[in-house]
Amino acid sequence: MIMDFVDCVRVCLGFLVVFGVVPLIVSRLWRSKRNVVTLCAIGVRTTLFAQIAGLVLGSIGICLPGSMLACYGLLFLTLLWSLEFLQPLREPEWWSARLHKVILLIERTPSPRPLQIAGRNHPRHSTFDVVLRLIRQPAFLFSVLVTIAALSHSLRYARFLNDENYLRALSLQKLTLGQPWTPDGSVAFLAPVVFLSSLDGAAVIRFSGPLFMGLLAFAAFTVIRRLTGHSQAGLAAAAIVVALTALSQNGEMRAGAVALIFWLLGIALWQSHRWDAIWSGALALLIEPMPGWDILAGICAVFLVVLFVRFVRLTSRGYQAIGISLAGSALAVLLLLPLDRANAHGSQYNVTARTVGRIRREFPRNTWLVVSPVQEVALTYGHGWHMELSEFVERYKIEEVSHPDFSFRFPVRDTFVFVEKQPLTSVRMASDLSELGPRFDPPIVPYQLRLNRASLQFQAGRMMAAYRATHRDVQVFLDDPVLIVYRIRS
Repeated sequence: MIMDFVDCVRVCLGFLVVFGVVPLIVSRLWRSKRNVVTLCAIGVRTTLFAQIAGLVLGSIGICLPGSMLACYGLLFLTLLWSLEFLQPLREPEWWSARLHKVILLIERTPSPRPLQIAGRNHPRHSTFDVVLRLIRQPAFLFSVLVTIAALSHSLRYARFLNDENYLRALSLQKLTLGQPWTPDGSVAFLAPVVFLSSLDGAAVIRFSGPLFMGLLAFAAFTVIRRLTGHSQAGLAAAAIVVALTALSQNGEMRAGAVALIFWLLGIALWQSHRWDAIWSGALALLIEPMPGWDILAGICAVFLVVLFVRFVRLTSRGYQAIGISLAGSALAVLLLLPLDRANAHGSQYNVTARTVGRIRREFPRNTWLVVSPVQEVALTYGHGWHMELSEFVERYKIEEVSHPDFSFRFPVRDTFVFVEKQPLTSVRMASDLSELGPRFDPPIVPYQLRLNRASLQFQAGRMMAAYRATHRDVQVFLDDPVLIVYRIRS
């Protein structure tokens, strides 16, 4: 848990730099009226820049720290040039004046006097005041509480509840390692967070979800505040959207919920920042090209709150009571829902994910192999090797491995075979292929069919028992009520 907390802090700091500090720096350079809506617009622009940079660099396999840093350096240089901050550098008189000041500084010590920066004090205090007003809003407090509640879930569970997040974690890891990568807009803009936190894609997906949940609450509040002018109604809308997202996605943020943030920001920016609203919608489509029912449900919930405010006349205290009660309910849903549904909806045992994390910490990189279902690929990629349990069972036979002269001959120092004592069951698992629907990921199919998964685990258990009976190079690395992990030393 201590290491998880440290990883959480690192991801939060990287997330804050990419989606907080960078937009603030750009807002200081941009000559426009400074308010919360303007900060949201600049946040959309910088996120779209990170998205496009990640997609372009990833498509040619060079999305690495140096290239990403060069992209951001080019961004700031372009801004400085277009806003004429670098215009004096082109004039010889400017360099002569600076050289003259350096000479005077060397010849005599100037008398101390108060620091004065002409023409810059007002913008600095203006931006600072906007940030202070933002922090004092009830939406900010509620967003922080939502983030903390969601982070408590991420700290308790090392595994994901949705198969989609495993695929996103694997995609992000491939992107940031410069490996062959299928363009994925749901993770491309998170590449800078990976580089700043120095963590793998699985950790960034795991801990960035709660942060996006807080941003979703703030986006819903901003929409209602812009359309109706009621802060308390905005709090109620934020609570409803957060609760719907938590219920539909089991407390986790998938790509659809992240896209919903930018759909809501696009609605909020439409009146005063038309182009930024269009960019926000484009960014949402890059993240989730086919909007699902979860996005439609969130947008409909916001518009229902707008209609309620316009047609139902309540006092400010009435809206305040509704907003506070709904906010408390949403926080309770975030805290309690994963506990109730962890066993029913889990794609992977939590002890499995934590054991893979232990292997990553205790053993040198690329010197070990994990034999397990497909979900562990996202946790081992870039750290060690992985072999599908289905391939392991199909390649070796019990009669073969039980012979004393047999050896697996894997080109690693240690091999870890994960066998479930109680084959994982989930409401999302099916009895046959027809129940999986028209769209499914082929590598996941052997583990999504109940009888097939149980058969694979039973055969793997028998194989390891037969191998252990005639070989001394195998030991039990972990023995849990639901999982046993064998360690084979080469």
